Amino acid sequence: TQSRSSAASDVYKRQVFFFSMYTGFSGTTLYDSYTMQLYNILFTTPPILAMGAFDIDIGFGVVRKYPELYQVGRVNADLNTRKMVTQLLFSILHSLCIFGWPRLLLLALNTGNNNSIQFLGTCAFTNLALTVNLRAFLLTYSWNDINTCFNVVTVAFLFIFLALYSFMYFLQPVFYGVGIRALSEPVYWLSMVCCLLSVTVIDYGSELFRLQFYPSLMDLGRLLDRKVRLASGKLARARNKTVSYTHLRAHETEA
Repeated sequence: TQSRSSAASDVYKRQVFFFSMYTGFSGTTLYDSYTMQLYNILFTTPPILAMGAFDIDIGFGVVRKYPELYQVGRVNADLNTRKMVTQLLFSILHSLCIFGWPRLLLLALNTGNNNSIQFLGTCAFTNLALTVNLRAFLLTYSWNDINTCFNVVTVAFLFIFLALYSFMYFLQPVFYGVGIRALSEPVYWLSMVCCLLSVTVIDYGSELFRLQFYPSLMDLGRLLDRKVRLASGKLARARNKTVSYTHLRAHETEA
């Protein structure tokens, strides 16, 4: 969970750096101050906390049967130099998608008064928050009602906040009406879809390649655990059918 939350901060810093390069390091701020403050508090933290509290990648039965799986933590298989370099590369690619898509689309589509820094910042911030939540979604192995609720509510709150914050002139006059206008513009949603699709292709493609050619001990443990769960589910369904058939035959005999 710590590495995943730090990845969220890495993506944020990288794409701010790209924006600084774009503006010639003028010190111009891409994001509104209040949305920046709520980034780690409300827009990205809840799904990560739910994942850390409720996610189970390998069941207790498999771990107890194969205790060698515990060596992953002892040998720092999940936190080492190679992992950190890989995470850095991913944060750079994600940052390019987060900032690059809205900038390119706004330039290509020539959307007139939507070329303001506030509109660009709103598009990029939405991509940023949703990318982090998508990353948490892709890294979650077991789902339940609680972590599903955390993810859905967090994403919904992001859009609700942008809409309501647009009318809070007393807090941020320059953002007045920006969120509502962004939500009504096709380029805003197109930027979001392109960014999320790009990030998904990068993450899923790299993960499939790694699982195919360089699987770790934990990957093999998760595969075994998945097979055990599927077998347990089939056995439970077979037992339920057997019990139902027995009860049906008993009722027919009594009749």
